[in-house]
Amino acid sequence: MQVTHEKENHTTQKLKSLGKTLRESHEKTGLKPILILDLDDTLFIQTDAVRSVATNSVWNEIRVLTSQVESRENFLESVDEIGLLKTMQKYISNEAIPTTLDLALRNPLVLAFVKDLPLHSNMKTLLESLKDRFSLVLQTSTSKALSGHKFRMLGISEDIFDTVVMLEKNTKTPEDFERSLEKAGWKKGSEQQIVSIGNSLEYDILPALNIAHHTVLISNNTNLAAPDKTIQIGEASQLMKLL
Repeated sequence: MQVTHEKENHTTQKLKSLGKTLRESHEKTGLKPILILDLDDTLFIQTDAVRSVATNSVWNEIRVLTSQVESRENFLESVDEIGLLKTMQKYISNEAIPTTLDLALRNPLVLAFVKDLPLHSNMKTLLESLKDRFSLVLQTSTSKALSGHKFRMLGISEDIFDTVVMLEKNTKTPEDFERSLEKAGWKKGSEQQIVSIGNSLEYDILPALNIAHHTVLISNNTNLAAPDKTIQIGEASQLMKLL
């Protein structure tokens, strides 16, 4: 218990130190630091939402879309093991996953994924506070249709972000980060500080290492081999310590 408390204090100090560095850079250069944020399982608890909405009644409808999943428990175990997107790709053909909002609203599987997604605690307040100090860039693999639906259902306007980039693909590359930042007005060689924040070591942290000055990994998995300078936190609400 004591070890856990000490680790939390250490993480808090790291975040406060990073916040100080970003403030000093802003004062020196006049350039707002950029926070480049992921969406699913970073700002929104996607897998928890799947678990909460996949009730037996919804499951009976989901079951119609695929004959490969033996049970609801089997489906949820797959979500826990390999994640939501890979589970969809594993069990459901691309043709069965709609790409338009109209079709999405008619598809019980997709609707189950996006309905009543819970924000991390105080996330709306956090985003509004961060917007005062930082330039917020949302870079997500979620499609335009589904992300727009999520914004509406969560009561969050896309305008809360200074820049929104919908990659509409399942991977993120260093080039994607560079293009997203350029869309936000960043110029290569600039002294503007960049922080990449996300829940995936593979997609949010490693591809950003050559362009971001700082990285923050949101994960409770202590077995991840995160880069030495990456700050690992349990949930997005801890980013309040940057202020």
